[in-house]
Amino acid sequence: MGGAHTEAPQEGFSMSAVPPFNTRYLTELEIADHLGVSVSCLRRWRTERRGPPFTKISTLVRYPLNELEAWIATLPKGGEQERRRT
Repeated sequence: MGGAHTEAPQEGFSMSAVPPFNTRYLTELEIADHLGVSVSCLRRWRTERRGPPFTKISTLVRYPLNELEAWIATLPKGGEQERRRT
């Protein structure tokens, strides 16, 4: 009855999905201020699954800074297309 107890990995869980410990997390207020939107707008985006990636730590919502920067980089940029003359 001695021996090490090992648990099977949880399905859908991957250590590669866990952010590194040195990742900086921002609050809703910090992200809203950074993006120039209200906290309620940010919350609506979350429910619509269209805003920046977030992590829930118990009941707290936090935004990994590195993932926010990557999300911003994917947004469409204005003024990059050449205008067509008619």
